[in-house]
Amino acid sequence: MSQHQAKKTAEAKDKTAFFAARTPQHKLADPQAQDGADPDEDAERDYTVNAAVTKMQTAVTEAKNDLKKGLTDLEARASHLEGNIESLTGAQIETEKRLSKLEEQLYNHETKIADAEDRSRRNNLRLRHVPEDVGAQDLTAYSVDVPSVTA
Repeated sequence: MSQHQAKKTAEAKDKTAFFAARTPQHKLADPQAQDGADPDEDAERDYTVNAAVTKMQTAVTEAKNDLKKGLTDLEARASHLEGNIESLTGAQIETEKRLSKLEEQLYNHETKIADAEDRSRRNNLRLRHVPEDVGAQDLTAYSVDVPSVTA
């Protein structure tokens, strides 16, 4: 590259830097914008973009709040269910203790009933081959005499 070309390139860079420093930001951001663009249109576009961003931020904030509320509701429900489970567990333990006690009582009553039935059968012995004319008082004497007679 010759000195002349290098000098022209340096001057061009200086001009670009000079004009870039004085060019509005929206033209730098959008290099395809026309030089004759209306500043009102640019302001309107910026307002529209800002409004859209604000709308999105609001929607995200609302969604976040809804999720927080839902999470809080779920935590409350879980806590309530845990309380119910604890009370039901306690009730189940008490019921099992009571059932065990009642089963033991039932067993004891069944045993007593069986014993009482056995005792009542002992009092209702039927003696065979005892003559009808032997009375209740003579029965003892007769029962002592029978083994001696049969022997």
